[in-house]
Amino acid sequence: MQLQQKISNLWFVILFGLTVHTLLSLMPLFFVPAIGPEDGTLEGVESAKWFTLILNVIPLLLVVLIQLLSAKWLKLTNFVVSALLLVMNGLHPMELFGGESVDWSQFVLMLFIFLTNLALAAQSWKWFKSED
Repeated sequence: MQLQQKISNLWFVILFGLTVHTLLSLMPLFFVPAIGPEDGTLEGVESAKWFTLILNVIPLLLVVLIQLLSAKWLKLTNFVVSALLLVMNGLHPMELFGGESVDWSQFVLMLFIFLTNLALAAQSWKWFKSED
């Protein structure tokens, strides 16, 4: 399998993992009577929506470009984005241990996403170093 296809597949696995991560976070809302904020405001929702959109669109854009191009700038951009996400995915699980209890299902999922991201960064580096 070509490196571009491997990289695209790994991006999709990570995006799916991030979607499941969000769903696992929202699941407790289905078991409580009131799910809205007590004061009725939706402060911070817009910024959270934009952050989520950007976090998902950048990898999707990379996948499209990876399938169409093989430019050196794209290889570098793909590696840098995968490396930044790897750092973020490495630090994010630490938030779990800051609360009252640890959600182990989230921890297992984040570990899987981290390991997949590690494979993505390795494949991205290999693609960046290739001469094709």
